[in-house]
Amino acid sequence: MNGIMSLFALILLAALPIVLAYLWLIMRKYRFNIIWFLCALLAGIISVLIVFCIQMIIPVFAVETTAELFLNIIIRTAVPEELSRLLAAFFLIALAKRWKRLNPIETKSDGAAAGLVIALGFALFETAGYAMSNIQITFLRAVTTSPLHAACGIRIGMSAVSFRNHHTASGIWNALLAIFIHTAYNFIILNPGTPLIFLILITVTSIVSSLMYIKGE
Repeated sequence: MNGIMSLFALILLAALPIVLAYLWLIMRKYRFNIIWFLCALLAGIISVLIVFCIQMIIPVFAVETTAELFLNIIIRTAVPEELSRLLAAFFLIALAKRWKRLNPIETKSDGAAAGLVIALGFALFETAGYAMSNIQITFLRAVTTSPLHAACGIRIGMSAVSFRNHHTASGIWNALLAIFIHTAYNFIILNPGTPLIFLILITVTSIVSSLMYIKGE
């Protein structure tokens, strides 16, 4: 298989979680339409651009200790990415309120579903970017990071709805939980001394516990 075909195959693999999410929403009998789904994906892709803008203004500092690595993950990765998805979720909520062809996003279940699709749009764009620069690690990212982004996205979507409904404590809690999950995952990835089983446990438990918030009719 030549380089172009390998790249194409990896991009298809990266898009697989989006297809699975679409089928999952149908199986759960969640009320949504294809326009809503595509707008949520687009919001996720736009959130990647927001991350780039945020990270450009964050100073880079040396990472020599475990504490510095942990702090670097929080400041330069976890917080900017989750903040960008929160802004994307706010945008989608506002758009759905004004554009009647979109399903309204009013409950935590609505927020969880929107956050799931936004996060997978983010993951698709991010994985495609890595495929362009380093095709060797793209397969691993396509398989492992989409569930991580999905779990965090669900929490962020719920957070956005909570803030929108003036439930500040719930909004802060879900946002912090998403940041914690993201930080723990990245710390394991970047710290060779941490057993890989922890990565699997964090990914599986976070996505399974998050999907339960998406309720159907």
